[in-house]
Amino acid sequence: IRDRGVKTVIDIGAYTGSLCFGIAKLIPDARIYAFDPLPENFTKLKVLANDIDLFPFNVAVGNQEGQGTFYRNAFSASSSALTMAQTHADELPETAHSEEIPVPFWRLDEHLKEFDVTGTTLMVLDVQGYEFEVLQVSEQLLADVDIVIYEISVEVLYEQQASFHDIYTWLTD
Repeated sequence: IRDRGVKTVIDIGAYTGSLCFGIAKLIPDARIYAFDPLPENFTKLKVLANDIDLFPFNVAVGNQEGQGTFYRNAFSASSSALTMAQTHADELPETAHSEEIPVPFWRLDEHLKEFDVTGTTLMVLDVQGYEFEVLQVSEQLLADVDIVIYEISVEVLYEQQASFHDIYTWLTD
């Protein structure tokens, strides 16, 4: 990433900022935009923003704008905008319980004026099965993105989760 000259990072599903921190150490002059809807994660992102060039946003990114339902999982890293598939709970019993909470959602293309996307841009998506929904409504932003890294599971862990093939084909088209 450092060798590619990344100057802007968009971290969607930033959780508590470990990726943001790592990128800031690799590329100290990178501007990082971090998004996470859980208040406890956002608090940690705000603290991290005191030490690195980080702009945290307490929103879920997806295909809707305004207030929506988010599923906070007992195992926080498994929280998602999608409901969990039974396979997930069967394989990882500590994730079996989720609660619905209201959170603000953004379609990133509707908020482009709030970002200074310059230079080589990296987008990282780790939104627990919701990656395709984020990408499909971020086409304007994607025109300025040079590198996309997204987490994908080969097993369906969330209801309505897109497959690797669907996302890869859409991105390459």
